[in-house]
This record gives sequence, C-alpha cells and structure tokens, in this order.
Amino acid sequence: MNTIKILFFMFSLVTIPVFFLKISLPIKLIIWWYLFGLIISFIEVIMFLNQDYMAEINEEFYKGESWYNRDYSIKDILGRKFFVHGFLEYINHSKDTRYLETYRGDYVTWLEFLHGIVSSIFGIIIILGISSRINISYRQIGIMILVVSGIQIYGTILYFASYYTKIYKKLENKDYDKTKLFIYLVGINIMWIIFPIIVSIYGYEMIKTNQTIVF
Repeated sequence: MNTIKILFFMFSLVTIPVFFLKISLPIKLIIWWYLFGLIISFIEVIMFLNQDYMAEINEEFYKGESWYNRDYSIKDILGRKFFVHGFLEYINHSKDTRYLETYRGDYVTWLEFLHGIVSSIFGIIIILGISSRINISYRQIGIMILVVSGIQIYGTILYFASYYTKIYKKLENKDYDKTKLFIYLVGINIMWIIFPIIVSIYGYEMIKTNQTIVF
C-alpha cells in the first residue's frame, strides 16, 4: 500500500468515528487530539528504540525514492519499517540529526520517549473518562489535560531551543531547502503548542465547573 493511502487511512480511522459521536464539538476535539496523540506516542517510542537502526540505514534510505512514493506491507506498518522510514524522511528535510545519535546523547529524544509513555497513559484515561467509560470526575480530567498539555508545550519549546543551538546554527544555506525545513520543522511541530493550548482552555473549564463542555 502506498504511503499516502496509509496516512489517509490512519487519519480517517482516528477522525471519522469521532466526527459521528453525539457529543459537543469541544469534546470531539479533545477525544480526537488524544487519539491522534496515541499514534504519535507509539511513533516516538519506535523512534527512540530504533535510533541505532535509523543511523545504520539512513544513507541507504536517502538513495531511494521519497517515503511518500514507497509501498509498504501490513507487516511493515505493524513493525518498525514504515514509521522508521517516515522519521528518516522528517530528518532529511528538517536536518534534525539528533535522532541519529546512536548513544542517545541529546535530551530531546529522551523527552519524546518519556512523553510517549506518559501521554499514552493519561490520554487513554482522558478518552475513557470523557466518554463516561470509567468513573472519574470532569475536574480530574481537566487536571490531566492541563498536565499533558503543559508537558507538550514545554517539551516543544525545549525542542526548538535545542534545535537552534545544536543544529540550526551549524547549517549552511547550501545544506537545506528553507521552505521544506520550515514546513517540516515548524509546520509539523507547532501543532504541539496550538492544540495543547486549545484543549487546555477546555480543561480549565472542566476544572472550574466540574462539568462537561456543551458549547
């Protein structure tokens, strides 16, 4: 299956069921964001555990065609190959070679690994709690939303700061395409500031009222 079709399928799998839920739009957004977060958390863990593998195959990977034009089997998707190749595509355009450090020396990769674990646990609880599958108050859900959002915002700021001092300042104009770097580095990562801020507003309302959001 082609990469574009796989990505579309994964996005639809997360988005369409939530769209048809008979709940308010803010609650739909919260559930969607944390379902999406579970996929990202899985990818972050895969990335961390496979840094040695990425460093080993990255040169060979770049000799082939773009990740978006490749075909993958179900085994590739359920295994590490599809997501590792996707990360290598990101590294190629963002120039973020910290993910290829086999000794895991940069704290950013550790932060993303820990975020993957913590946000998965809290994300599942938030989704189940907000959909009334487990007995938990909306105030407690709101607190968890603020905690996870704070981790995501703080982690993203640290990511950009570390990238600037360790990667960007050493780049030369000939080393990269500025447009692609902006799209991959800023366009992809800025969502980890925008969406956490939005769901934090809803989380604060839950803490304040201990009720679901109906507007």
